[in-house]
Amino acid sequence: MIELIFAIAIMGIVLMSVPNIIRTTQRSSYLAIQQEGISEASTHLNNILSYAWDQNDTNASYLPPILSVNNGDPALGEIPATARRLGTPIQSSRTFRRSDGKTFTASAIGLDPGESIGNENDIDDFNNETYHLTQLQAPGSAGEDYVERGLDVNITATVHYANDRPSNGNYNSSQTLRFNTPSPATTGTTNIKLITVTLVSNRAAATPELEKKIVLKAFSCNIGSYIPEKRDF
Repeated sequence: MIELIFAIAIMGIVLMSVPNIIRTTQRSSYLAIQQEGISEASTHLNNILSYAWDQNDTNASYLPPILSVNNGDPALGEIPATARRLGTPIQSSRTFRRSDGKTFTASAIGLDPGESIGNENDIDDFNNETYHLTQLQAPGSAGEDYVERGLDVNITATVHYANDRPSNGNYNSSQTLRFNTPSPATTGTTNIKLITVTLVSNRAAATPELEKKIVLKAFSCNIGSYIPEKRDF
């Protein structure tokens, strides 16, 4: 009788712990889904960064030049008669003048004439584009359930010109420069493009663990490109 009582008590303790085990398993599933979402947003951000800095840098026949901007820090502008920035070696291929002698200005944010979603060729073409993540497999029966059911996920990218002026110091003479978190420029074009990727997930059923807003940010600078040095043996 005593052994039976102990067995019943142990079974009761085990059964009482089952709900906690189920909740822990669900939280692990929620965390896995969140990590997948962050990975997807990070992949999208890195994909955007792999594109040309501007529409005027997309001609594959030429090395991308540095582009002129109308609202950037003057110290980052072209030094007259050099086609280069202050401090750039004369041997450097990072110049404002393309190899055919032409110069270009940075273009406005957004898709350029004749372009559409799906054939982007520079960073700011992705501005205000939203990607919707859908379920690849529907439930097998009306009674089946899983943690992703009812989950609605959107990834939106925004691109802005950002303030390129240091918050402390200057490019001409300071040994130390400090920058605040890049903020969108009020007007015009600058030497920094700020890319923000926002992942928003909403679940039809009230599941706070899956109702998230995740924001990733990166930036890309107007520095042109360079020719790798070659050595003959």
